[in-house]
Amino acid sequence: MSRRRRALIGVVLVAIAGQLATIAYEIVVARRFGTGADADALALALTLVVAVANEIVTWIATLFVPLYVVAAHTSGAAAARFYRQSVAAVLVVTAALAGLLVAGAAPLLGLLAPALADRSSALALLQWLVPLVLLLPLAAVLGSVLQARERFVLAGLRPLCWYGGALVALLFLGRHWGVGAVPVGMIAGLIVFCVALVRAGGVADVRPDGAESGAVGAWRPALAPLLVPLVLASTANYVNVGVERALAARLPEGSLAALTYASRLIHFPVTLVLMHATTILLPALSVHAARRESRPLEDMLVRALRLALLFAIPLAALSVALAEPLIHLLLERGAFSAESTRLTSTALVWYAPSLIGVAGVQVLARGYQALQAIPRMAAIGMAAVALNLVLMPALTATLGLRGLPLATSTTTVVLLAAMLVGLRARLPGLTTRRVADSALRASVAALAAMVSAWLVREAATALPLARFVAGSVVGVAVYAGVLWWLAREDARLALDFVMPLRWRRV
Repeated sequence: MSRRRRALIGVVLVAIAGQLATIAYEIVVARRFGTGADADALALALTLVVAVANEIVTWIATLFVPLYVVAAHTSGAAAARFYRQSVAAVLVVTAALAGLLVAGAAPLLGLLAPALADRSSALALLQWLVPLVLLLPLAAVLGSVLQARERFVLAGLRPLCWYGGALVALLFLGRHWGVGAVPVGMIAGLIVFCVALVRAGGVADVRPDGAESGAVGAWRPALAPLLVPLVLASTANYVNVGVERALAARLPEGSLAALTYASRLIHFPVTLVLMHATTILLPALSVHAARRESRPLEDMLVRALRLALLFAIPLAALSVALAEPLIHLLLERGAFSAESTRLTSTALVWYAPSLIGVAGVQVLARGYQALQAIPRMAAIGMAAVALNLVLMPALTATLGLRGLPLATSTTTVVLLAAMLVGLRARLPGLTTRRVADSALRASVAALAAMVSAWLVREAATALPLARFVAGSVVGVAVYAGVLWWLAREDARLALDFVMPLRWRRV
């Protein structure tokens, strides 16, 4: 078994623990707050804060890892200096953003959600969550040093610390502090995570014992042209999030919370495997890009994209078929009523196609990052945001709650296609036909699986567990069987990824 595959297994195990903590957190939040006003306030505040933090995290993933890999391969002194300067820059930028967000919290709430702005708890919640703007990017840059040196497991503990801390705080403080326990737990968990990353070594094994060469120092003048499009893209993304939250907040009470529950659940499998897998892929892609080895880079991207779609397409189809029993099974208890299940499962069905786009975009983004084709990626991303800003109000006015997730699904699939076309300009040997053929065959198999799962779900007993398990088992079996019949090469590719040792013995 290769070192990269062992690393992936370790990361997946850590990710499973983190995602179990995340699901447990969602269950506890749903039980305590349902889809009421407190749940809406938490959904709005957490999304706004995390959106700011995640844009900085994206900058770090886009710029830091490829540049650090180049620096580490050339000079230990340059790598150490680049790391220290990156940490300092992250702290300065995020502290400034956090201050602006605290100062502007009240007018921001008034602009986006007037109904929630009158609640003092909503304003306090937003301000208490602001430290995440500093802690999440700091954790990202600390963890990226380890990831750049192909040490992935510890950096994968972030969800466990983040949502695990929130879960513990809700369980022990939720009765007295209510929704205010969430920021306390998240902040405490991320502080513990950052301390663990620092103690794990940081750049301790990179000795600054050499002069920085001119070649390594060349990252400085090259950084500004990359930062400008990232800043523009981040601004566009935040406008997109703000408009989406504002539209959701103006729907009937509970809609904002239902959309947030559904969005987090639909992205659970992407976060569980794909995000960590592409994180492992990035250093190898960056090395091939630095050495101008186009063919291995193209082969790695095509294989990763085919794999991502072979898993994402059936997951999207089964999410459509099994949304209602899944939400009922996971969340319907306490304050989370049958009406909450209806709202959330409706949102989940319409979010489901976005899984396909998100999965492909995660893979292709690593290719752009490795090639440092940031202006092109940012331009494509801003065009997708513009499309979404047109679709969201139009579809919401027509379809109500369903309009926002449908706009997201449409935009992500269009973004995937645009990014694939844009990457071919840098990698002419990128064989998109094999990807398209795999996606088409997987879609046919997934459609058969969706119909089968829905029929079994309807025929099963009233127990949500039985309906979900029966539908899932039959759906997965039908997908595997039809895919094997239609495209044995694709089926072998997926099985080799899931069970590599077994297939080596065949």
